[in-house]
Amino acid sequence: MVVRRLAAVFALDVVGYSSRMATDELATLDLLNDLKTKTLIPAFERWRGRVFKEMGDGMLVEFASVVDAVECGNEIQTAVRERKAGAPDSALSLRIGIHFGEIIVEDDDLFGDTVNIAARIEAIAEPGSVWLSGQAHELLGNRVNLVFEPVGPRKLKNIPTPIRLFGLSTGLEGKARTASAEGGVAAAKLARPSLRLALAGGLCALAAIAAAAFFFLSSDKATSVESAKSLPEDRAHTQEFADCEGCPKMIAIAGGHLLMGAPADGIKAGTYTSDQGPQRLVSIAPFAVGKFEITRRQFAAFLADTDHQPPTKCRTWEDGSSAVRDDRSQDQPGYEQGEDHPAVCLNWHDAQAYVDWLARKTGKSYRLLSEAEWEFVARAGSDTRFFYGNDQNDLCRFDNIGDATARSRWPNWETADCSDGRVFTAPAGSYPANPFGVFDVYGNVREWVGDCWHNTFDSAPADAKPWVTGTCKERVVRGGSWDSKPSLVSSSGRGKLPADHRDFLYGFRIARDLGP
Repeated sequence: MVVRRLAAVFALDVVGYSSRMATDELATLDLLNDLKTKTLIPAFERWRGRVFKEMGDGMLVEFASVVDAVECGNEIQTAVRERKAGAPDSALSLRIGIHFGEIIVEDDDLFGDTVNIAARIEAIAEPGSVWLSGQAHELLGNRVNLVFEPVGPRKLKNIPTPIRLFGLSTGLEGKARTASAEGGVAAAKLARPSLRLALAGGLCALAAIAAAAFFFLSSDKATSVESAKSLPEDRAHTQEFADCEGCPKMIAIAGGHLLMGAPADGIKAGTYTSDQGPQRLVSIAPFAVGKFEITRRQFAAFLADTDHQPPTKCRTWEDGSSAVRDDRSQDQPGYEQGEDHPAVCLNWHDAQAYVDWLARKTGKSYRLLSEAEWEFVARAGSDTRFFYGNDQNDLCRFDNIGDATARSRWPNWETADCSDGRVFTAPAGSYPANPFGVFDVYGNVREWVGDCWHNTFDSAPADAKPWVTGTCKERVVRGGSWDSKPSLVSSSGRGKLPADHRDFLYGFRIARDLGP
């Protein structure tokens, strides 16, 4: 089976290598080895690049993020300039080209047009600079403190269509970003490690998506997320709306790009499970997400307006045991709930029936979230385990999970050492929202999404649409619940259930398209 994924490919070459070798072969090899060991390899490791091919005087390197590739290229060229300043006659010069797109994976090697285009860009790049394809430049946006100037469209060898190119302006490190000649959406300046929020019209709206998370750990780098875009109906990022009286409240999401899944080193270390990888970069179109999980009151309105058959059986936890029980439903889940608590004991088909009904009722394109959209919302601009950082014992501040309160009732449960004061579900929105204005992403109840289950993200689609190939007998659930072990909760955490399974821990959240 051919494995494909998205990646940034970084091509590097030594300028004038052949002539140097002809003049002094041993000295040139010594210079190249010194450059590799002291500059190139440390930079690749620091920016999470993987060298997948060496050609004597050049390298091809894979990065999951265009931002990391560009930052790495700038670091290398800066170091080379410093070496040249100290020893102008002996230092080497480099050309670097970067392109982003789909690659073909075979063992440890990569193939495809993305690799070819990166190599062709490097071949014509200005010595001492970093050149990007237009596609990589668009994805980069304003997320690095560097200036790129348009080079213009260039015809590359064996590439049928001219490629727009952009070159790094050297000597401008640390200066404020300026907009490129081809424009884009203005972005707020970033202040690491915090995410700057702006309040507008009484709504918690983001002026831009920052590259660092709310309560972010200072040692972490944020996931690459595109700056806020204009949305249909003049909705700003995180603006709240509802399509009818009694309709679920929605939050407009500007879209962008998501580094989806768990890092390979975290999977290898056992921090994350193997089904959370490999990481991939996904483009997220603008959409709207439910501010809260669907509540019992909202699901009851759907039942009252349709002939949908409500559950009559559900797996519940009662009398110290878990079992499928008769006469259990969203109204009787085995523990006490109010009308504003999230609805549970619902299978995937129940959730799908609800969004189909809401779409008919409003004339809007309501649906379940895709996995990629769910993770984009959960991360809210972060690349840490949670949107606020990595400490699982801070979860109680933000969500209703398995905690010391639950452990006081069931001493054998694995729980967080913190306490959120609740054993079972809480009313929707009882805890602080994440930076996107969305509540209860890690706790309260687990949420059905639109995707069919796959064991890994190998061969997953590059866009954010639900992945629905296969039998779809098992569907994906995301997030945690009131009984979740903290070790199993994260922005990339995922699980599977038969599509017809009803459970006291599972509900859903909805999405809506925002149009072209």
